[in-house]
Amino acid sequence: MPSEHSNHNPAARRSDTLREHPSYPAAWSVAAFMMVVLGAANILLGDLNQDEGWYLYAALRVAEGWLPYRDFAFTQGPMLPLTYGLFAPLIEIGGVGAGRIITWLLGAASVVLAWRCAQRLGGRAAGVMALALAGVNVYQSYFTAVVKTYSLCAFFLMIGVYALVRWADTPTERRRAFWLVAAGCGLAAAAGTRLSTGMMLPVVGLALLFAPSRWGRWSWWWFGVGGGVTLALIFLPLYRVAPDGFRFGLLEFHTLRDGGSGLASLVYKGGFISRLVQAYPVATALLLLMALAKLLRPFSATDSGYHQTDGFALIRILGVGVLAITLVHIAAPFPYDDYQTPIYPVLALVLAVSWSYALRAWSGSGYRWRPEVEPADPRLAAWMVWSVVVLSGALSFASPINQDWMIAGRDRIWWNMKSKPSLVLLRETAREIKELADDGPLLTQDTYLAVEAGLHVPRGWEMGPFSYYPELTDERADLLHLVNRRRMIETLTGSPARVAAFSGYGLAIQSPEVIPVPPEELEMLFGLVRERYAPVREVAGFGQAATTLRMYRLLETP
Repeated sequence: MPSEHSNHNPAARRSDTLREHPSYPAAWSVAAFMMVVLGAANILLGDLNQDEGWYLYAALRVAEGWLPYRDFAFTQGPMLPLTYGLFAPLIEIGGVGAGRIITWLLGAASVVLAWRCAQRLGGRAAGVMALALAGVNVYQSYFTAVVKTYSLCAFFLMIGVYALVRWADTPTERRRAFWLVAAGCGLAAAAGTRLSTGMMLPVVGLALLFAPSRWGRWSWWWFGVGGGVTLALIFLPLYRVAPDGFRFGLLEFHTLRDGGSGLASLVYKGGFISRLVQAYPVATALLLLMALAKLLRPFSATDSGYHQTDGFALIRILGVGVLAITLVHIAAPFPYDDYQTPIYPVLALVLAVSWSYALRAWSGSGYRWRPEVEPADPRLAAWMVWSVVVLSGALSFASPINQDWMIAGRDRIWWNMKSKPSLVLLRETAREIKELADDGPLLTQDTYLAVEAGLHVPRGWEMGPFSYYPELTDERADLLHLVNRRRMIETLTGSPARVAAFSGYGLAIQSPEVIPVPPEELEMLFGLVRERYAPVREVAGFGQAATTLRMYRLLETP
């Protein structure tokens, strides 16, 4: 049963929110417009990322009947190729550009869900702040536009969070059970996309289990049914058909990397935190200010105010979930800051609603907020909303990240301008390769070239530059659908591909350590390429990191 401080009547709850300021619709429109502009810029002008190729390539193969782990190596949960495979006809027509549009739409949907959740829990002021925080951030926009797992994971995560919010608003037991099951399904689907986000499941489940007087005696059960059944449906069939590939892709690949120890490890983790602060300055400032404010003027444990309602308790649970996932990310050997992208909409929701509660506590009836008393000055909330919108927009459009839209690196004191956007250059290069390849396979580790040209890569090369495991045995390499040194040499000396194309990433990375291939081995591998293939031309400033792409054509045999 809900606590005595709960209010499950949405209409009654919304009457307790801050008086709506007439400028809120304008603030919402400005934030939504900037979100769309940033998204369009990153779709069209954002730098290419190697992951885009092998994620889309995996989706296209799933559409043909292949399965991850069983038929090709894959190092994330299976939900991305299974979901994007549904859009294979669009990807075949539009290539990476179509994949980016799909990805951005999923990311935008997660922002919309964060806005709706914040508005239900904290009123329109909280909704606009959540929209601005989650949607008006150029870093977040880029990583939810390029084809990675982040947008899809954020979408599933916010589906689960939205179901939890609706559950807290729903009075009947049957409907409450439905929303709990839906919440479990959404959070489990997120875990099936990126395994680390599965930490949200035990955090929510344990919170329901150990507070039956607040949440209801069987709430944990219905949540567990939704999450458990969904996890079983996602993972068990693939584990049954390919247990070795499943274990390797989801666990071994990520644990075999070595980030060093001691000072080196601390440097990586310090860099993770530093880059997060640079990427999310407004959210960081709000988080620090909230912590400072609660230190100076903590909420009373006996206060019967809004912060003791189910809505505020849910926000605290979500905050703990965000923290738990963050700790998993920072514990990784190489903690990349973009790992936080899927959970950022949840953090934006937590911050927006927390600040809306704080504004209630600090206005109107003095420090202690009472639900029946409106704040004395609703302009305080409007000032806060517009500050978040304006600062988010200003920092996004003034960010140095944006120079990558037009700049391809630096030569001493001179900036090198791109002759054309990376996506346009990819499309033009792929068109040329397709004509040369004559619908045959393409010998490349730049998998986005194969996606854009509508061609296949050699078996075992599906993960692009991360496919080469030189020390694997033949049996192990075949079992995991990867390439060891002998299989690599066999492919380079015997592939029927009429065209080969290698950027600076080509043949240059060896796994599982993800380190450079030794120079003498790299020269040996390219020597094998030159024995069978004649150079066609070079494409400067190509793909991720703007390296040089070298195109080759198969020599005519007598």
